[in-house]
Amino acid sequence: METEKDDSIEVYRVRIRKVQAHLEANLDAMPTLEDLARIAGFSAFHFHRIFRAFVGEPVAVHYKRIRLERAAKHLTTSRRSVLEIALDAGFESEAAFCKAFKGRFHNSPGAYRKSVSTYTKPHNAYTMNPTTISPTEITKIDPIPVYYVRKNGAYKDAAHEAFSTLMPFLYGNRLMKPESRCFGISWDDPKVTAAKDIRYEAASSIEVEAPVKGEVERREIDGGRYAVFLHKGAYEKLDETYSAIFSNWLPHSKEALRDLPPFEEYMNRDPRRTKSENLRTLIYIPVT
Repeated sequence: METEKDDSIEVYRVRIRKVQAHLEANLDAMPTLEDLARIAGFSAFHFHRIFRAFVGEPVAVHYKRIRLERAAKHLTTSRRSVLEIALDAGFESEAAFCKAFKGRFHNSPGAYRKSVSTYTKPHNAYTMNPTTISPTEITKIDPIPVYYVRKNGAYKDAAHEAFSTLMPFLYGNRLMKPESRCFGISWDDPKVTAAKDIRYEAASSIEVEAPVKGEVERREIDGGRYAVFLHKGAYEKLDETYSAIFSNWLPHSKEALRDLPPFEEYMNRDPRRTKSENLRTLIYIPVT
């Protein structure tokens, strides 16, 4: 039986998640402390301490880190100039961006791009031919309303924890229908973000409306244009497919990434009872 203290912790966690979602949607210009405290429903005086207690880092440090990690992704997956990326990240000058970037990644943006970017390496640096992977389709989708649970940690662990929380809620409330779809939203690149800070969301399409509770929340997966790839086999091998997409297909395509996380759709009804070689996963890459 849940205690009043347990209920209070869940309420606080939901409030802080609202703040994180707001920050993630406004990475180009940080909202004021008063705005964030208002979103959380806390006084500005106490907000800092509560945020740090639940997230593990001060709000300004958290915001700066995810903004710089997004910029690192832009450096490695686009041909945009360092100045353009700096201005989009909310910095007033390239010099200020370079100083902050070097403090986070111990390298200048230019040097980081040369060492990591798929756009600056010669084609023979790849072990796969660019024609060996291609999308099953490039399509426009409508927003998808979902129930979801977010967990932090290495993807394998975070996915297990997130679905272990989401599924009992769905089955307990008879929300899993034959037409239900299961998704995973991968927010971070493990090569950029520390394992403890990686964000993963387990999600299921909303077929029946029901009140959410605890860590289960509702939102929409963004609609728009996506390149869709089919991954066959174990989930542990998903990283290999992502690497092929970003290092082989993307640089040779005419596509550019939208500033949204990719997401996965798990096609097997019960992965636990499916042989790993029979698992099928659709990977949705947001493109313009």
